[in-house]
Amino acid sequence: SLGAHHFDKPHIHSHLVVNQFSAVGKPQKMALQKDDIYELMRFTNRLAVKHGLSIIDNHALRKDPEYSAWVDSVIASGAVIVHEEKKIKKV
Repeated sequence: SLGAHHFDKPHIHSHLVVNQFSAVGKPQKMALQKDDIYELMRFTNRLAVKHGLSIIDNHALRKDPEYSAWVDSVIASGAVIVHEEKKIKKV
């Protein structure tokens, strides 16, 4: 996987790119389900907080009670900024 951060917005913005194809043995495509993507997002949020970076409070990720409690503890600590999730209107 490849992680990239850029600073062209008022906040640090990150992207995570995952190669879905195996380079070893018979070529196989990895099937990423929504839950897999959410777990990657939870992981990158924890990593961001560990390094003092802000995160977005994504309500879909809070379906995991352990993660939800963790976000609440991050908010309570005030250690980093936790931005409210904003819905983007489609035009």
